[in-house]
Amino acid sequence: MSHSRLAPESEPEPEPEPEPATPTRVPGLRERNKAAQRERILAAVRERLGRQGYRAMTTAQIAQDAGVAAGTVFTYAATKPEMLMMATHDRWKDSVPSALAGSLPEDRTEAVRALVDPIVATAVAEPENSAAIARELLFGQPGAHHDAVLVLVRRLEEAIARIIADGDPGPRERTAADLVVMGVVLELHRDRTEGGRVEGLEERIERVIGLFID
Repeated sequence: MSHSRLAPESEPEPEPEPEPATPTRVPGLRERNKAAQRERILAAVRERLGRQGYRAMTTAQIAQDAGVAAGTVFTYAATKPEMLMMATHDRWKDSVPSALAGSLPEDRTEAVRALVDPIVATAVAEPENSAAIARELLFGQPGAHHDAVLVLVRRLEEAIARIIADGDPGPRERTAADLVVMGVVLELHRDRTEGGRVEGLEERIERVIGLFID
Protein backbone atom coordinates (compact mmCIF):
# COMPACT_ATOMS: atom_id res chain seq x y z
CA MET A 1 0.00 0.00 0.00
CA SER A 2 1.57 3.16 -1.05
CA HIS A 3 1.35 6.28 0.97
CA SER A 4 1.47 9.72 -0.56
CA ARG A 5 4.09 11.89 0.99
CA LEU A 6 2.58 14.82 2.82
CA ALA A 7 3.89 18.19 1.74
CA PRO A 8 5.73 19.91 4.52
CA GLU A 9 3.82 22.75 6.13
CA SER A 10 4.85 26.01 4.58
CA GLU A 11 5.81 28.83 6.85
CA PRO A 12 3.37 31.73 6.76
CA GLU A 13 4.55 34.56 4.61
CA PRO A 14 5.44 37.62 6.62
CA GLU A 15 2.95 40.44 6.28
CA PRO A 16 4.29 43.31 4.22
CA GLU A 17 5.41 46.24 6.26
CA PRO A 18 3.17 49.25 5.78
CA GLU A 19 4.65 51.90 3.57
CA PRO A 20 5.58 55.01 5.43
CA ALA A 21 2.95 57.70 5.05
CA THR A 22 3.91 60.47 2.71
CA PRO A 23 4.13 63.59 4.81
CA THR A 24 1.77 66.33 3.79
CA ARG A 25 3.73 69.10 2.18
CA VAL A 26 3.27 72.38 3.95
CA PRO A 27 3.33 75.33 1.55
CA GLY A 28 6.23 77.64 2.10
CA LEU A 29 5.90 81.26 3.11
CA ARG A 30 6.30 82.50 -0.47
CA GLU A 31 3.55 80.19 -1.72
CA ARG A 32 1.22 81.26 1.07
CA ASN A 33 1.90 84.91 0.31
CA LYS A 34 1.17 84.37 -3.40
CA ALA A 35 -2.05 82.52 -2.61
CA ALA A 36 -3.12 85.33 -0.27
CA GLN A 37 -2.32 87.95 -2.93
CA ARG A 38 -4.34 86.07 -5.51
CA GLU A 39 -7.33 85.83 -3.18
CA ARG A 40 -7.18 89.56 -2.42
CA ILE A 41 -6.99 90.42 -6.12
CA LEU A 42 -9.86 88.07 -6.95
CA ALA A 43 -11.97 89.51 -4.13
CA ALA A 44 -11.22 93.05 -5.35
CA VAL A 45 -12.23 92.17 -8.93
CA ARG A 46 -15.47 90.57 -7.83
CA GLU A 47 -16.33 93.49 -5.55
CA ARG A 48 -15.65 96.09 -8.26
CA LEU A 49 -17.59 94.12 -10.87
CA GLY A 50 -20.56 93.88 -8.55
CA ARG A 51 -20.42 97.51 -7.43
CA GLN A 52 -19.61 99.45 -10.60
CA GLY A 53 -19.41 97.00 -13.50
CA TYR A 54 -16.73 95.89 -15.91
CA ARG A 55 -16.43 99.04 -18.02
CA ALA A 56 -15.78 101.34 -15.05
CA MET A 57 -13.39 98.95 -13.30
CA THR A 58 -9.68 99.81 -13.60
CA THR A 59 -6.48 98.00 -12.81
CA ALA A 60 -5.44 100.84 -10.51
CA GLN A 61 -8.61 100.32 -8.45
CA ILE A 62 -7.98 96.57 -8.19
CA ALA A 63 -4.39 97.11 -7.10
CA GLN A 64 -5.44 99.67 -4.48
CA ASP A 65 -8.26 97.49 -3.14
CA ALA A 66 -6.00 94.42 -2.96
CA GLY A 67 -3.11 96.33 -1.41
CA VAL A 68 -0.63 95.39 -4.14
CA ALA A 69 1.25 97.09 -6.97
CA ALA A 70 -0.35 97.23 -10.41
CA GLY A 71 2.40 94.98 -11.73
CA THR A 72 1.44 92.36 -9.16
CA VAL A 73 -2.13 92.35 -10.46
CA PHE A 74 -0.84 91.52 -13.94
CA THR A 75 1.07 88.55 -12.51
CA TYR A 76 -2.27 86.88 -11.76
CA ALA A 77 -4.36 88.32 -14.61
CA ALA A 78 -2.37 89.75 -17.49
CA THR A 79 -5.15 91.96 -18.89
CA LYS A 80 -8.42 93.51 -17.81
CA PRO A 81 -10.40 90.87 -19.77
CA GLU A 82 -8.42 88.20 -17.93
CA MET A 83 -9.50 89.78 -14.63
CA LEU A 84 -13.09 89.43 -15.78
CA MET A 85 -12.57 85.79 -16.74
CA MET A 86 -10.74 85.11 -13.49
CA ALA A 87 -13.84 86.21 -11.60
CA THR A 88 -16.11 84.34 -14.02
CA HIS A 89 -14.24 81.07 -13.53
CA ASP A 90 -14.39 81.54 -9.78
CA ARG A 91 -18.15 82.00 -10.06
CA TRP A 92 -18.80 79.10 -12.45
CA LYS A 93 -16.26 76.54 -11.19
CA ASP A 94 -18.77 75.29 -8.62
CA SER A 95 -22.10 76.14 -10.24
CA VAL A 96 -21.37 74.47 -13.61
CA PRO A 97 -20.18 71.14 -12.13
CA SER A 98 -23.13 71.27 -9.73
CA ALA A 99 -25.53 71.65 -12.68
CA LEU A 100 -23.80 68.79 -14.49
CA ALA A 101 -23.97 66.51 -11.46
CA GLY A 102 -27.53 67.41 -10.48
CA SER A 103 -30.72 65.57 -11.24
CA LEU A 104 -32.05 66.94 -14.53
CA PRO A 105 -35.71 67.14 -15.60
CA GLU A 106 -36.95 64.39 -17.91
CA ASP A 107 -38.12 66.94 -20.47
CA ARG A 108 -35.11 67.57 -22.70
CA THR A 109 -35.77 71.27 -23.19
CA GLU A 110 -36.03 71.79 -19.45
CA ALA A 111 -32.90 69.68 -18.93
CA VAL A 112 -30.87 71.85 -21.30
CA ARG A 113 -32.31 74.95 -19.67
CA ALA A 114 -31.14 73.67 -16.28
CA LEU A 115 -27.61 73.19 -17.62
CA VAL A 116 -27.29 76.74 -18.92
CA ASP A 117 -28.74 78.20 -15.72
CA PRO A 118 -25.31 79.19 -14.29
CA ILE A 119 -24.67 81.36 -17.36
CA VAL A 120 -28.16 82.84 -17.32
CA ALA A 121 -27.98 83.53 -13.59
CA THR A 122 -24.92 85.70 -14.17
CA ALA A 123 -26.79 87.60 -16.89
CA VAL A 124 -29.78 88.28 -14.66
CA ALA A 125 -27.64 89.38 -11.71
CA GLU A 126 -25.09 91.45 -13.65
CA PRO A 127 -26.29 92.29 -17.19
CA GLU A 128 -23.40 94.55 -18.17
CA ASN A 129 -20.76 92.15 -16.87
CA SER A 130 -22.50 89.25 -18.56
CA ALA A 131 -22.38 91.05 -21.90
CA ALA A 132 -18.64 91.53 -21.40
CA ILE A 133 -18.24 87.84 -20.54
CA ALA A 134 -20.13 86.88 -23.68
CA ARG A 135 -17.92 89.16 -25.77
CA GLU A 136 -14.81 87.49 -24.33
CA LEU A 137 -16.20 84.01 -24.99
CA LEU A 138 -16.98 84.96 -28.59
CA PHE A 139 -14.01 87.14 -29.48
CA GLY A 140 -11.57 87.10 -26.57
CA GLN A 141 -7.88 86.28 -26.72
CA PRO A 142 -6.52 83.07 -25.19
CA GLY A 143 -5.33 83.33 -21.62
CA ALA A 144 -5.17 81.17 -18.53
CA HIS A 145 -8.50 82.34 -17.11
CA HIS A 146 -10.20 82.65 -20.50
CA ASP A 147 -9.21 79.09 -21.33
CA ALA A 148 -10.34 77.80 -17.93
CA VAL A 149 -13.82 79.25 -18.52
CA LEU A 150 -13.90 77.67 -21.98
CA VAL A 151 -13.21 74.27 -20.41
CA LEU A 152 -16.37 74.67 -18.32
CA VAL A 153 -18.33 75.75 -21.39
CA ARG A 154 -17.09 72.69 -23.32
CA ARG A 155 -18.30 70.46 -20.49
CA LEU A 156 -21.73 72.06 -20.77
CA GLU A 157 -21.74 71.53 -24.53
CA GLU A 158 -20.89 67.85 -24.16
CA ALA A 159 -23.68 67.33 -21.61
CA ILE A 160 -26.16 69.14 -23.87
CA ALA A 161 -25.07 67.00 -26.82
CA ARG A 162 -25.86 63.87 -24.79
CA ILE A 163 -29.32 65.21 -24.00
CA ILE A 164 -29.99 66.03 -27.65
CA ALA A 165 -28.79 62.56 -28.71
CA ASP A 166 -30.56 60.84 -25.83
CA GLY A 167 -27.35 58.85 -25.43
CA ASP A 168 -23.91 58.93 -27.02
CA PRO A 169 -23.71 62.03 -29.24
CA GLY A 170 -22.37 62.10 -32.77
CA PRO A 171 -21.10 65.05 -34.83
CA ARG A 172 -24.66 66.29 -35.51
CA GLU A 173 -25.60 66.41 -31.83
CA ARG A 174 -22.29 68.01 -30.85
CA THR A 175 -22.76 70.70 -33.49
CA ALA A 176 -26.29 71.32 -32.25
CA ALA A 177 -25.02 71.60 -28.67
CA ASP A 178 -22.35 74.10 -29.76
CA LEU A 179 -25.05 76.15 -31.46
CA VAL A 180 -27.27 76.07 -28.38
CA VAL A 181 -24.52 77.46 -26.19
CA MET A 182 -23.47 79.93 -28.88
CA GLY A 183 -27.08 81.09 -29.19
CA VAL A 184 -27.34 81.63 -25.45
CA VAL A 185 -24.06 83.56 -25.40
CA LEU A 186 -25.18 85.69 -28.36
CA GLU A 187 -28.38 86.57 -26.52
CA LEU A 188 -26.30 87.71 -23.56
CA HIS A 189 -24.13 89.74 -25.92
CA ARG A 190 -27.04 91.68 -27.41
CA ASP A 191 -27.28 95.42 -26.81
CA ARG A 192 -24.03 95.39 -24.82
CA THR A 193 -23.47 99.07 -25.60
CA GLU A 194 -26.55 99.82 -23.51
CA GLY A 195 -25.26 97.82 -20.57
CA GLY A 196 -27.13 94.65 -21.45
CA ARG A 197 -30.84 93.89 -21.28
CA VAL A 198 -32.56 91.14 -19.33
CA GLU A 199 -36.12 91.89 -20.42
CA GLY A 200 -37.39 88.86 -22.29
CA LEU A 201 -34.10 87.03 -21.82
CA GLU A 202 -35.71 83.89 -20.44
CA GLU A 203 -38.11 83.65 -23.39
CA ARG A 204 -35.33 84.27 -25.94
CA ILE A 205 -33.20 81.53 -24.44
CA GLU A 206 -36.14 79.13 -24.45
CA ARG A 207 -36.59 79.81 -28.17
CA VAL A 208 -32.88 79.21 -28.85
CA ILE A 209 -32.97 75.86 -27.05
CA GLY A 210 -36.21 74.88 -28.80
CA LEU A 211 -34.56 75.27 -32.21
CA PHE A 212 -32.35 72.25 -31.56
CA ILE A 213 -34.56 70.01 -29.43
CA ASP A 214 -37.02 67.82 -31.37
